[in-house]
Amino acid sequence: MNALRRRARRAGVPSPRQVREDLSLLRRNLGFVFRHVLPARRLARAYLERLVDDPPAGCRAYCGLALLELAHLHAHFGERDAAARRAAQAAEVFARQGAQNALRQVQPLAASLQQR
Repeated sequence: MNALRRRARRAGVPSPRQVREDLSLLRRNLGFVFRHVLPARRLARAYLERLVDDPPAGCRAYCGLALLELAHLHAHFGERDAAARRAAQAAEVFARQGAQNALRQVQPLAASLQQR
């Protein structure tokens, strides 16, 4: 058991005690979470939307990745139609760019959205 703990510590896996301490810190600082973390999430989502809708010069290569991240976000929040639409757009962009590895990342997400 000690060898397993040492291996986990070397790999950077937090101990259960550290996780409890982190959660208690978070619980004590809910004001911080609501003031900073939630607005940051909204800003990040808005930035991704803006990057997709009107990509700045030199950032068109990131449009497909932004679409893929938006598809994951929509799927996470249960917005299945929007997620499927963004995944299809991402697949389109990756196919146009010839990015086969990225296409392989989109396909499982698109398949899971069509199954349900």
